[in-house]
Amino acid sequence: QEDDGNKITFECRCVGKPKPTVAWYHGKKAIKESSRYKISLEEDQTLYHLARLEIIGVENSDKGEYRAVAKNKHGEGVAKINLNFESGDKPKIPDGKPPRFPKKPTIRQEGDVLIMECVLEAYPLPDITWYHGEKEIKDGNKMKMSRKAIAKDTFNLTLEILGPTKEDGGNYRCNAFNLYGESNANIALNFQGGDDENGFAPSFIEKPRIIPNEDGTLITMRCVCKAKPAAEVTWYRGTTVIKASSKTELKSIELGEDKYELALLLSNPTAADGGAYRCHVKNEYGESNANLNLNIEAEPEPEGEGPTFIEKPTISSLDNGKLVTMGCKVKA
Repeated sequence: QEDDGNKITFECRCVGKPKPTVAWYHGKKAIKESSRYKISLEEDQTLYHLARLEIIGVENSDKGEYRAVAKNKHGEGVAKINLNFESGDKPKIPDGKPPRFPKKPTIRQEGDVLIMECVLEAYPLPDITWYHGEKEIKDGNKMKMSRKAIAKDTFNLTLEILGPTKEDGGNYRCNAFNLYGESNANIALNFQGGDDENGFAPSFIEKPRIIPNEDGTLITMRCVCKAKPAAEVTWYRGTTVIKASSKTELKSIELGEDKYELALLLSNPTAADGGAYRCHVKNEYGESNANLNLNIEAEPEPEGEGPTFIEKPTISSLDNGKLVTMGCKVKA
């Protein structure tokens, strides 16, 4: 939500190959690109696409259910978003939490069943996907996935493998994604045994912030992350990795107790610097992302018109050629 509620942006991410097409609907009515509706679809990372709908000049009649329908030759997926209004006809944006895994995932054996277990905190309930290597895991006779609420906004996620064999060894990943962010928990299944050193996957423990200075010459994007060991940090604008330069400065400050302040400083920002930014953190136990959207209003065009010559220049001679006058008429 921006411009004191006069502009609102819906965003959703989808996975698809080949790149899907995305159509937006308000109730049953298809939304078309116009001066009031801005629609975009961009690649966020490999196989991931960020679909965006921007509504300018929000009105009470804009409330209701919105749907994003993504399609490619393999099928389609639907995301639903409800827009409600508070008193004063301003859009009500629901509070939420990005997914985070507060504890290291565990592996245990119960008879002939191997169980991988993760604790997840998130609101709203995120989409959960398990992977073995790069292959998505589907429910079947061999592998079963489950989710159970254990506290407010807290869930127990499990993957059960029946009769595990050596071929089931390798790296597993539990991916959680909702409107507010994304996180991954990584599990290495090694039948040779051996314990990892004490540690946990990185997670963002505060809402990411965008902080401009008083005169607008510096913008700081700030995140606070908890990780053990310290995470490797990569900043992105869209799909492009951001490197330190005369315009951008990257900082990582240890706060103690396995907490770190991560910052991207942007000098002399312009409207061209706006867009989707992402802070990606990763260590041997997992990874996480914090998403920020930077909007910078362009300088307004000055009123009036530029100067133009409205007649051909003239040259006149006076005082028997002792004085020459050149004349031009300008409109401005």
